[in-house]
Amino acid sequence: MTDIWSLGVLLYEMCALRPPFNGQNLHMLAMQIVSGHYSPIPDCFSPDVKNLIKIMLMVEDTRRPTINELIRIPIIAKRA
Repeated sequence: MTDIWSLGVLLYEMCALRPPFNGQNLHMLAMQIVSGHYSPIPDCFSPDVKNLIKIMLMVEDTRRPTINELIRIPIIAKRA
């Protein structure tokens, strides 16, 4: 499930041109990651992309989609 989270981080970075989580030190970075809070990606991206990032960056790994579930999400399935 960390693979899906990592893909979510990469997708976020490609959209926002910055990482979703930042911290002045390792502890602050870890706290931000565990909280699951990040700034929204720019409004030029569709709600589907925003939602995809949201589900991929879920803090609780059991709430993240598996790769098989991910490829069935319409925004991905249309392009696969």
